[in-house]
Amino acid sequence: MWYNNPLGEILGGFLVLKRRKLEKFYIYLHKTADTLETFYVGKGKDNRAWSTRGRSKFWSRVKDRHGYIVEIVSTGLSEQEAFLKEKELIKFYGRRDKNQGNLVNLTDGGEGVGGFIWSEESKTKFKEFFKGENHPNYRKDIFTFYNFTTDVEIRTTRFLFKQEYPKIDFDAMLTGISSKNWVVMEAVDEARLEAIISGFSGKYNHHADPTLYTIVNLETEEKFLGTRIEICNRYNGLNINGLVTGTQRVSKGWTLIENLEKYSKDFLINPTGGDRNTNFDPIEYSFTNLRTGEVFIGTRNAFEKKYKIKVIGLFNERKQYSVKYWCLTENTKDAIENAKLDFNVYTFIHKSGITFTGTRFEFKKTYPEARPSRLLNEGYSQSKGWSILLQ
Repeated sequence: MWYNNPLGEILGGFLVLKRRKLEKFYIYLHKTADTLETFYVGKGKDNRAWSTRGRSKFWSRVKDRHGYIVEIVSTGLSEQEAFLKEKELIKFYGRRDKNQGNLVNLTDGGEGVGGFIWSEESKTKFKEFFKGENHPNYRKDIFTFYNFTTDVEIRTTRFLFKQEYPKIDFDAMLTGISSKNWVVMEAVDEARLEAIISGFSGKYNHHADPTLYTIVNLETEEKFLGTRIEICNRYNGLNINGLVTGTQRVSKGWTLIENLEKYSKDFLINPTGGDRNTNFDPIEYSFTNLRTGEVFIGTRNAFEKKYKIKVIGLFNERKQYSVKYWCLTENTKDAIENAKLDFNVYTFIHKSGITFTGTRFEFKKTYPEARPSRLLNEGYSQSKGWSILLQ
């Protein structure tokens, strides 16, 4: 048998009292560990005072909520003496179910609890007593509960809120986490609430990059400074992640400003164009315009860049002799024959009295709406008000 020594030890925040062997029966009190309020009187022997087995659910509720310590008040008693002392102390402290005190004892003592059967009256009294503020888990602190999906706000105690919404995890909400779309406003600030409502997406994602980047539009030279999220929100479809990681130099016409320090603007716009193309031909050629006689000497890339005309057809196996009246100077004769070009001079007369003398190409260039081919090849006597003066 054991009893507590006043010189106890603090372990895990609770007072653990030392014990030594007891003789015969003893009387003990159970007190709440936080307020030292007596809530149970008992008699026992051996280690009964420290055992939690065979306790009522009301005793367990108080123990779970407050913790408990043991105080031995009388020792060396016969069982009959212990019964009498137990009854005396229960009467002194008063039973909770009879509204006489704070004890959770279910009897007046003197008989033990073996074979005890609850009366309906006792059941009702205990049930009623442990409602509301008398419940072991009741706290009088007022909290503001906010549902961010319904915009409902409730100010009440934790206990009463739990009664209305039993599935809500209040402890989680006290740490700033939502539960079933509810938050405790005292546990979150404005930024935290906004993050919770957003589902911790976008800038609230813990992986979000807070770095500021400057991007430049290669065409308009417009600049913008912002985080990845801000850039994505402002320029839909722009792959800022590709620009930052280097998998792309340009996206939707935009590039990082530091890329302009590494590369030319032409390269960023067309990184595989011109002499950057693996198929680039460095040889300079002479090109002649069959209509105007203009001659250009330079690389294929330089010619295409200047005249916006693709000349690959002049060099492939199925050779074209001319492209938009341009040919390789060395192939001028073959180009003229193949194109069946007409360099004859004609006089064109408009019904308004205007006349024009020149080749059909010069006429077409001067009067784009005219159709000289109809007059010269299709037998029309007049087209668009024009006719030909026969020699």
